[in-house]
Amino acid sequence: MQSLTPKTASRPLHATPRKSTPMRALQAFDPLLEASTSVPNLATNLDVPYDRQRSASFGSRGGAEIKPRPLGQGDPRLAHLNASWNTLQQQLGAKEQELHAALQKQERYQQSVQDVTSRMEKVNSRLSRGFPATFNNLDQQLKDYKETLQDIDGIREDIARVRERGRQVVESSDPEGYRAMQATIAMLTDRVDNLQAMADDKGRQLQKAVKDRERHDIALTAHKRQVKDLENWLEEQRIRQAATPLPSDSVGELKKSLQENQDEINKRLQTMSDLAVQCDALCEVELPRNADKLRNQLTNLQTNMGNLKLAAIEKQAPLRAAIKESEKRQREMDDYETSVKKLQNWVTETKQMTLAPPSVESMIVPDDHMDLQQKLKSDLFDHRQLIRQLSGSAATRDVRLQRDVTEELPALSEAELKERWETLSREMALRKHNLEDMLYGRDSVDSGPRGWIPSSEVSGQLKDVRQNLLELR
Repeated sequence: MQSLTPKTASRPLHATPRKSTPMRALQAFDPLLEASTSVPNLATNLDVPYDRQRSASFGSRGGAEIKPRPLGQGDPRLAHLNASWNTLQQQLGAKEQELHAALQKQERYQQSVQDVTSRMEKVNSRLSRGFPATFNNLDQQLKDYKETLQDIDGIREDIARVRERGRQVVESSDPEGYRAMQATIAMLTDRVDNLQAMADDKGRQLQKAVKDRERHDIALTAHKRQVKDLENWLEEQRIRQAATPLPSDSVGELKKSLQENQDEINKRLQTMSDLAVQCDALCEVELPRNADKLRNQLTNLQTNMGNLKLAAIEKQAPLRAAIKESEKRQREMDDYETSVKKLQNWVTETKQMTLAPPSVESMIVPDDHMDLQQKLKSDLFDHRQLIRQLSGSAATRDVRLQRDVTEELPALSEAELKERWETLSREMALRKHNLEDMLYGRDSVDSGPRGWIPSSEVSGQLKDVRQNLLELR
C-alpha cells in the first residue's frame, strides 16, 4: 500500500541535507526566485547559522517565522530576501500540515485494512474447524455459526469504510494509487465472498447435523424402551418358570405350550441381535461414558437371556417326558378301541352267519362250505385269543381307562357321567344278548335236517362260545 501514499509523505520532513542552503529550498518551492542571481551571493555568509535555525523550526506546525540577522538597513535586496523567506516558511508550514493530515489518513487506511484482514483470518479459522464425532457441543457450534455470520456482515461494513478512506487518501491525479486501492478492495471483497460461501456450507452441515441429532435421539429413546421391555419380559419369564406347573396332560396342549415357549425365546433372541446392531450405531456418536453404559446394559441383558434359555431347556425336559407319556396312553387307548371294534365286528359277522336263511344255505357249494368253515375256525380262534387278552388286562385297563377318562374330561357333570355309564351298560347288554341269540340260533340250525356243520365241530365251537360268554359275564 506504499503506492497509495503521496510521494512527499514517504520521506520524513527533516530529511533535507544539512549542507543545503535556504536558497535551494526557495528555488524548489518558488520558481520565480530562479531568475535572481544576487540572492545566493548575499546568503552565502548565512549558510551555517541559518541552516541550524531553519532545522530547529522546520518541524513546527505553526510555521514560526525565523528572523535572519540584519545585513543592513535600507538594503532592497535584503528586504526582498526576507519577504521571500517568509513566504517560503508559510508555504512549508501549510505543506507540512497537509502532509501530516495525509499521513494520518494513510495510517488509518492501512490500519483498517489490517483490521479487516485479521478479522477475516479469525472467521476463516472458525469456519475451517471440523465437526466432532459427538453431538454434545452442537449447540455451541450453532452459537458460533451465528456469531460468524454477524462477523461476516461486520467485515462487509469494514470493507465499505476502507473503500471510503482509500478514496480520501488517494487523489484523483494519482491513477496508480487509485488502481492499487481498487485492487485491495477487490481482494478483500473476494475473500469475504469466499468466507460467505464457507459459512453457507457450514450452515448446511449444521442443519444436517441437527437432523441427525434428532434422529439419533429418537433411535436412542426407542432403543432404551426396547431394552426396558425386554428386561420386564425376562423378569416375568423367570417368575413364570419358577411358579407355573405343567399346563395340561394332553399331548396337544403340551406340544402347543412347548412350541410357544420356543417361538417366544427365538423372537426375543432376534430382538437381542437387532439391539446389538442399534447399540453399535448409537455408541459411535455418544460420549465414551454413555457408550460404555449402553454396552454394559446390553451385555447384562444378553447374559440374562442366555440364563433364561438354559432354564427353558431344563423346563422343556419334563414337558417332553409328559408328551411321551401322554402319547403312550393315547396309543393304549387306540389299541383298546381297535380291539373293541374288532370284537363288535366279529360278533356281528358271527350272528349273521348263524342266522342265515335256508335259501342261502342251500346255495352253498362244497368248496364254499369248506372255506366258510375254515374262516369260522379262524375267527373263533382269534376271538378266543382276544378274549383271553382282554380278560388278562381287564382290571388294569379299566383302572387306566377310568383315570384317562377322568383326566381327559375333568369338567363332566354327574348327570353326564351317569348317562354315559347307562350307555355302556346297554351296549354290554346288547352284546350279551347277541351272543346268546347266536348261541341259541346255532343250536337250532344244527338240530335241523339241513345243517351243514359236523356235530363234533359244532359242539366244540359252541363250547368255546359258551366259555367266552361266561368270561364276558
